[in-house]
Amino acid sequence: MAKTSSTPRTKKAANPPAHPKYEDMIRDAIVALKDRKGSSRQAIKKYIISSYKLPDNTITNNRLRIAINKGVEKGLFAFYNGPSGTIKLVKKEPPRR
Repeated sequence: MAKTSSTPRTKKAANPPAHPKYEDMIRDAIVALKDRKGSSRQAIKKYIISSYKLPDNTITNNRLRIAINKGVEKGLFAFYNGPSGTIKLVKKEPPRR
């Protein structure tokens, strides 16, 4: 029979990531790339991977895709030419009085 330990296991504390939130990284990438018609997903991904030293894997790709879609829902980003087009920042206009 297998022995069971009487000491309870403790969860390891999660380390905070060494990079900002994906929405912030996407915003920085769009500002840095300075394209008039918006920046492509590939250009944003390339900028984020090189600037923040993230691995180029499916986890990063999925989190980037989810962050873009959530940013569009929140009104932070907009698609210039439809969902497969370039991504622009949405300008916040002050309310008129």
